[in-house]
Amino acid sequence: MRRLAWRLTGALVVIAAVILFGRTLHGTVAPSARASRGNILLVTIDTLRADRIGAYGAKRPPTPNLDKLAADGALFEQAVAQAPMTRPSHASILTGLYPFQHGVRDNFAPPLAPAHRTLAEMLKAAGYATGGFVGSFILNTQSGLGRGFDEFDDNFGTGEKNSAFFTDYQRRAADVEAVSGAWLAQAAAAGRPFFAWVHFYDPHSPYAPPPPYSTRYADHPYEGEIAYTDEVLGKLFARLQRLGVLDRTAIVVTADHGESLGEHGEEEHGFFIYEMLVHVPMLVYVPDANPRRVAELRSHIDLAPTILDLESVKQPPPGELDGVSL
Repeated sequence: MRRLAWRLTGALVVIAAVILFGRTLHGTVAPSARASRGNILLVTIDTLRADRIGAYGAKRPPTPNLDKLAADGALFEQAVAQAPMTRPSHASILTGLYPFQHGVRDNFAPPLAPAHRTLAEMLKAAGYATGGFVGSFILNTQSGLGRGFDEFDDNFGTGEKNSAFFTDYQRRAADVEAVSGAWLAQAAAAGRPFFAWVHFYDPHSPYAPPPPYSTRYADHPYEGEIAYTDEVLGKLFARLQRLGVLDRTAIVVTADHGESLGEHGEEEHGFFIYEMLVHVPMLVYVPDANPRRVAELRSHIDLAPTILDLESVKQPPPGELDGVSL
């Protein structure tokens, strides 16, 4: 893999802007502009290293649904996260701001301040139905990241608790897909454009994939979690197809950060900002646009302004966001 080239300002990564293009998941079409606002699906997969995805050169585990999205859309080769932790990274994704601007510095930080508008708030103001569905207690309502969602599902009553620590409450990707799918069906039936944020937590430690991945990847459970999550992601895409909205839905898939897996003396993440921690997959599918690979350095903070730009939603005043859209 080509090494990432970035400049550090404090513990933050300085980035450039994002251009988003793609094509349909079910066939090649000529590039064209969408005539009206479409739907938006943002999927964030926790703790997913870019170099564990086939489209980024990985030999294993198999990630056919991520690879298909990459082939049909845009793959950003050198996308970087703003923080190696779940809550601050998601705050940057949803606000277009660096952590030192939005103030969420770790997983125990106070809620995102109301002064910082979220992508959901801006899209809701533009007439979108908004739904958020998270797989980890770290992103629950207390984080402040649920603001702007008509429905924000952070119910962990039937989820899994892997230790005595409250932040370890989580639920399987299949459970998150199920609750988000019910809302997507309602939103599609209503006929309004929708913005859905779906968060899959499974690749996060402790690595414990369900069968058959628990057996198939007994020696590499982290990879088993990735293979399982990719399968569920495919079910989410198939659901959009059945609902008849796939060809009207822009899809963004990224990870909040990567994982050290013992490299540089760190087993997981949260302390350092080496490449395996901040180099994240970033895939964008836009109906009726051609696929491409983008080699230039891009960043999470560009996603919010670019999504707004893509859907012709009024942008915040210049200087309000750290990210920019081309």
